[in-house]
Amino acid sequence: MRKFTILLFLSLGMSSVWAQSQQVSIMEFVKVIDNQDEETLYYYENNWQELREVAMEKGYIKGYQLLKVTDDNHTEYDIVLITTFEDRAQYNDAESNFEEIMSMRSGPKFLNDKRPADFRKNVYSTEVEVHLSSKDD
Repeated sequence: MRKFTILLFLSLGMSSVWAQSQQVSIMEFVKVIDNQDEETLYYYENNWQELREVAMEKGYIKGYQLLKVTDDNHTEYDIVLITTFEDRAQYNDAESNFEEIMSMRSGPKFLNDKRPADFRKNVYSTEVEVHLSSKDD
């Protein structure tokens, strides 16, 4: 019985470690308003991306992607923003880590005098965990 208990304990412990070490991503789905692609992409390249580059340098995130939808028939969203964290602990620290990075900046950069609500709408966001991936990820 003792061997079973030890094996069960080790098994539960390993599954807990595995669950904690799983990558976590936040996916945000964005709709561009009135075909303002240039304004929207400028905003994300000069703010969202810059913040994530610093976050990667500091080890706060594993990576990021900005995906642009190319299907002309698609109308719900035009851009998918993905920020990936190495594990749940890194994800849990994200808010304070990004606040630290943003405090070092003078504020967001805009192509024109428009604010984000003028050229894009956040449709929804979701949290996902990686369960299968290529060996490079």
